[in-house]
Amino acid sequence: SIQNKIIFYDLSEEVNVKVDQDWAPTYPSIEYYKNQTYFNLAKSAFKQLFHSGLDTTMLFGDHMVYGEACGYAGEDPQGKKQMDNLVELKDKATILTWLQSSITEKQVYAVDGLWQLTKQGIKLSDTEKQIIAYIMNKKGSVNTCAGCMHYRREIKDVVKKFVFN
Repeated sequence: SIQNKIIFYDLSEEVNVKVDQDWAPTYPSIEYYKNQTYFNLAKSAFKQLFHSGLDTTMLFGDHMVYGEACGYAGEDPQGKKQMDNLVELKDKATILTWLQSSITEKQVYAVDGLWQLTKQGIKLSDTEKQIIAYIMNKKGSVNTCAGCMHYRREIKDVVKKFVFN
């Protein structure tokens, strides 16, 4: 939204369709709205802030969760496993692409990964620090998990443990 106005939404419904011998989910639109003027402003602001284009296909994805040791088995979410691997490889370039994502949970993983890299002595540019500060001060919430609990938490509460110098 811009100025507390909804500028885009796409309501869809899951419909399973037969594909060969299996059923596959599809998500046809039920209702769609876009204020193109404001949407273009939002895309422009995103590009200016994150130095990357806005991936509109991921705007409403809720498939990612930020956390660790989730579920009955205490397994790390896929995003954490991927980020841990990137940190182990010291792959700052790929982590920075996560920082530029339109998925806030992915951005939070990037903040986490970059924080870990800085503890290993890897330096951040002023621009990277500005993007991190913006994400850490964003209003809103992210999907999180810890143990058997899955819930939404305020971004500022999730990222407060990451202190950048």
